[in-house]
Amino acid sequence: MYKFRVLKEELSKCRFDNSRKIRQIQISIEHELEKFKEAEKLQFSLWQETYINNKTNNEIENEKEKEERHLLHEIMAFSNDVKQLKSRLAFYSA
Repeated sequence: MYKFRVLKEELSKCRFDNSRKIRQIQISIEHELEKFKEAEKLQFSLWQETYINNKTNNEIENEKEKEERHLLHEIMAFSNDVKQLKSRLAFYSA
């Protein structure tokens, strides 16, 4: 009877220890999951920031190209005006 009681107590301790170990593992897994979720949020935030920056940079670059084309057209028009004025000046000077 004594051995049975001792064995029963030891079994109870083992169950308690196993329950405690299982709980520690669960806590560890939950902690790792939280870290993963935080890392995932950070990664998404960085991706979003990069996407917005790239989009903004592309918009700025497109606007610069548009302004450059406009200036080039103005320079070409001015150059044509100068050529016409030279032609008229040559015509009236002759």
